[in-house]
Amino acid sequence: MIVITGPGRSGTSFLARLYQELGFSPIVGGGGWDDAIQGGLEDIEIGTLNGRLIADLGMRSKVWRLASATRRLGLGTTSRESSGVAGKNAPRRQAAVDAPLIKRAATQFAAKTFGRHIRQQRWARIPAVVERHGAQMRSLAASRVVVKDPGFCQTLRLWVLAGAEIDHVIVSIRSVDATVAGLLRLGALPGWSRGVAENEVAYRLGLLLAAIWDHRLSHSVIRFPDYLEERESLYDALRFPEPVNRDRFRSVFESLRRPELVSSWK
Repeated sequence: MIVITGPGRSGTSFLARLYQELGFSPIVGGGGWDDAIQGGLEDIEIGTLNGRLIADLGMRSKVWRLASATRRLGLGTTSRESSGVAGKNAPRRQAAVDAPLIKRAATQFAAKTFGRHIRQQRWARIPAVVERHGAQMRSLAASRVVVKDPGFCQTLRLWVLAGAEIDHVIVSIRSVDATVAGLLRLGALPGWSRGVAENEVAYRLGLLLAAIWDHRLSHSVIRFPDYLEERESLYDALRFPEPVNRDRFRSVFESLRRPELVSSWK
């Protein structure tokens, strides 16, 4: 299995689409593409498992659910509520008016209380987590040729320890500032975590590179969006499940390359 990963909003979706167009689907277990964010192609089964691993390692606090909850509070009013109809609609209308205030208060509370620290991996849990999920990791790895998921930044070590077959790791990185801006804009990092967002990105990259080096994994580290201007170097840096003709690569690369969408690419 070839793994495409990075901290998010860092070019991984472009690479996944490149592999898909070359005939190596990264979404065997389901998944799709979202034109609105120029991102996607994350295998649902892989992503779901990585989410469980991250939670089991203590890096996903239940408090982070507050981000989704507060977003739901501020969705606004329905047409009936905004029409000025009194009576039984009044309580619902009042809730809609108060929602932005509740959202701001919850966000400020979270920022002051939880947004000053990043959730760190609990290393002592690794053996038990690998034991619990190892069979599934080995099975999924054996049935895929290429996968893409930012979650591998935090979980790659576990896949290796479980005995999953990892042929190569492609690490797509971007400047920390651009990565943070993209994650916040997408909602992949809640707004109340803004004070530690750079540390969160750096920590994810640190865990990923440590896993690669500790286990001597074959890997490539490439910088987005620079490689959009370095087609030949990108071809040399990547690995493929089967040989890919350079001319074929050039053709597919040029069909996908759209520098004007760099701010949207993941």
